[in-house]
Amino acid sequence: MARLKASERREQLMTVATRLFSQKGYDATTTAAIAEAAGITEPVLYRHFENKKDLFIGVLRACTDLLISRWRSSAERSEAATDQVRGIAQSVHSALPEISDAQRVVYSAASTSCDPEVRAVLRAHALKFYELARQIIVNGQKRGEFRTDLDVDAMSWALVNVYTGFSFTRLNFESPFGMDLRVGIELILTGLRVTGGPDKPASEPQS
Repeated sequence: MARLKASERREQLMTVATRLFSQKGYDATTTAAIAEAAGITEPVLYRHFENKKDLFIGVLRACTDLLISRWRSSAERSEAATDQVRGIAQSVHSALPEISDAQRVVYSAASTSCDPEVRAVLRAHALKFYELARQIIVNGQKRGEFRTDLDVDAMSWALVNVYTGFSFTRLNFESPFGMDLRVGIELILTGLRVTGGPDKPASEPQS
């Protein structure tokens, strides 16, 4: 088997570690298990990462970058703010199987870790998602789609919470109690829209 370049080995270890952290969580995943799954020895792993925490921080950053890039890409497909809101909803719904490992790593870290470095990465992730939602709402206000008398910050966090709440539920429960992301998004949009503004739903996902 050809020997991997340093950058390739690091990427391989990140991929393997993401899968194991997603399946078992941080505490139950050992560097020995990661090395074995990657087909190397632990000393080789430690040439690329100082310790398990260093590897996990790298994995967590990669996961949050992936999620933000997917959501931003979905929003950028449309100019209308209403369609951008729905576009992210479509991405959150349809991409879940594809990005489920990344989602689980992020949610597990948010639920169990008190480490300051981990919390800092999670906080940065939440703020990026909030900033994206806020940009969309401000854009909608400028375009005359959304009301200007609402608290932009509150509505931005409301959007973030609907998206992430749906993802969390779908990932952790086989049947999300009839939860429909479309319903949540349309409720938010009903509150945001200017009376008489565009309100014809695009093709949205259902759970």
